[in-house]
Amino acid sequence: MAVAFRNEANMSAIYQCQFVGYRDTLYAKKGLQFYRECNIYGRVDFICGSATVVFQNCNLYARLLNETIKFTAQKQKSSSSGYVIQNCSLTVAPGDGPVNEEEDKAYLGQPWSNYSKVMVIESLLDTLIDPQGWTKMADNEQVDKLIYREYRIRGPGLNTSGRVNWPGYKVIHDALEAKPFTVSEFLTGDLWLPNTGMPYYSGFTTESSAPKVCIMHGFTHMIHCQQKKN
Repeated sequence: MAVAFRNEANMSAIYQCQFVGYRDTLYAKKGLQFYRECNIYGRVDFICGSATVVFQNCNLYARLLNETIKFTAQKQKSSSSGYVIQNCSLTVAPGDGPVNEEEDKAYLGQPWSNYSKVMVIESLLDTLIDPQGWTKMADNEQVDKLIYREYRIRGPGLNTSGRVNWPGYKVIHDALEAKPFTVSEFLTGDLWLPNTGMPYYSGFTTESSAPKVCIMHGFTHMIHCQQKKN
């Protein structure tokens, strides 16, 4: 596995950073992780690993290479691990396109195990998202125990009527049912994110914030990438 960024630091916060790759771009291996206002470029399984992660106000950019796109590949290691993609934009990478509807098929994720967990909430889905939404690594793969959820999706790919008919997939309509997937509950973020000084939404939000192109520097378990100067 050749990755652009591997993170196994518990209670790590990544702010305004950019990760560029094709396959397995961001390897969130373990621990509690939070990404805010980041650009993540990839093609296949470009967010992967077994960590408990929230991506908030990020751009997930699919790179078009006439190959099936899979945004996430989560392998659950515990009942609490998984990914939440909140108020993010899942779209074609700038400069790539136009989308070839016959060849450029994109899926929100594919499970790396039958216990995979991914929630896409309050996010914008582009036209390249296949109506099925999700896919399997193999036709005979078990999907009865995974947890895939969508809540308050917007954009051209918001129509969920053609989604997969899996026992573990569900469109959520009730905010109370979606609340466990917020930062405050999923990451227990209110207990440690304020120490970083970075902005975050503890609960739901419909606001957006555009990430900046950035250069990396470190601070314990926080990485803040500043705006690149010409």
